[in-house]
Amino acid sequence: MEPREYITTKKLTFFVLSGAIVFAALILIGNYEDMYKSLQMITPKVIVILLGLTLLNIAFRFLKWEYFLRVLDIKVPIKSSLMVFLSGIAMVITPGKIGEVFKAQLLKEKECIERRKTLVVIFAERLTDVIGLTVLSILGIWSTAINAWAIVGISFIIAALIFLMKNEKAFTFVCLHGKKVPILRDQVAYGDDVYNNCRQTLTIKNVILATIISSISWSFEGIALFFLLQNIGENVSLMASIAIFSFSSIFGAILVLPGGIGAAEGSFFTLLLLAGVPKSTASTTTIIIRITTLWFGVAIGLISLFLFDRTLKKSKVHQNDLDNEMSLLPDDPTISKPPHDLYEIKI
Repeated sequence: MEPREYITTKKLTFFVLSGAIVFAALILIGNYEDMYKSLQMITPKVIVILLGLTLLNIAFRFLKWEYFLRVLDIKVPIKSSLMVFLSGIAMVITPGKIGEVFKAQLLKEKECIERRKTLVVIFAERLTDVIGLTVLSILGIWSTAINAWAIVGISFIIAALIFLMKNEKAFTFVCLHGKKVPILRDQVAYGDDVYNNCRQTLTIKNVILATIISSISWSFEGIALFFLLQNIGENVSLMASIAIFSFSSIFGAILVLPGGIGAAEGSFFTLLLLAGVPKSTASTTTIIIRITTLWFGVAIGLISLFLFDRTLKKSKVHQNDLDNEMSLLPDDPTISKPPHDLYEIKI
């Protein structure tokens, strides 16, 4: 499926309406008047700091994206790489962020890099994100007992995935049976390439380094939650705030809902209540933190995807104009045409 098919007006409207319904439910639960009092404590300066922390998260995740590209010796101009990475953030509106795999399609369109080479980069990104969030949850596990069994389950899944990608027999078995499933047939056709790239990418060194980067990047969002709670007047520790954000993000992803809508908000609200935060404050905090993280990120992704498409169209138009000009040159053998690669624009 073409990546833009995930960002239709109909699907985007449904996503926005779903978010609005969840926010409306939080307002009803939290009591509008009490929430208004909490909102009065949040100054524009606080919002700017929250958005800045989200940008730091994105910056560190881009650093990890670049690292994995270089591990596979995939050379992409920084500007193009950044545009593709930011465009991929818009795919958060797809169930379980599965749409992010189409960053591989965007790289193919822009830099003519085969998707089979970059799919493993996206997989490694997501895997180390989950590991990083799990590590952050473990560090704050005492904040709520509900984290314990969930973290054990997530850790088991991570270990199974790494085993699958590092064990040739297991991977081959999955690919052979995957070819029988229509939706997986095209993907597993590149099984050998994916396996070789996984062996090169998912080394102990790379996984540890990428997990450290992930832990740092996602900790900024936990710090944002801590900062917001402090400004509202709630005394929740930094580690508890990081654990609440990390677990809620994992929980939203596990239920494979677009953007984790509903699941992440419900987890945020419940864990804040368990941490001793009043209902009205928990509702206010959940809404503000989701706007300054999820919705801010979606806005950045959509703008980047729009700019990416516009740049790509201009490049194609320019290429067509040059091709037309060259086709008008006379076929006189005494007039030599310049080599094609001198005027060809790479798209």
